[in-house]
Amino acid sequence: MRACLAKKYKESSLTSACRTAMFEAMIETSEDIRLDKSLLSSCSAETAKFCSDTSWGSARIQKCLYDSRNKPVGFGTSCKAEIEAKVIAAAQDYRLDWRLSSKCATQIPKYDEEKLRAAEEELAASAPLAAADR
Repeated sequence: MRACLAKKYKESSLTSACRTAMFEAMIETSEDIRLDKSLLSSCSAETAKFCSDTSWGSARIQKCLYDSRNKPVGFGTSCKAEIEAKVIAAAQDYRLDWRLSSKCATQIPKYDEEKLRAAEEELAASAPLAAADR
């Protein structure tokens, strides 16, 4: 069901309420890959091999996987693609970058509320879909 909704999200054929819910789910999964079934499944071997000493949460496993993605042996193409898609999505919208949004949470409200709201609406309308949600 989620994959079907994700496809329709990319096609912009969902209602505004459904798009908002899908985007909020993308934000929630940015903090911990255990919340993202597709990413967790695609990267289980890589997580065990490269990130076994890394603590869960605070996007630490995702960072470890990103840092390890170009290892010459043992990093699968599907995991690499999903990690890179998440990083690209986070680069396009700060809310999908858990580290940035959590560390800058006190600074963000200082911006002009109207400009921020307009920017968020624009980003939500064109928000990238992480490979994990395809």
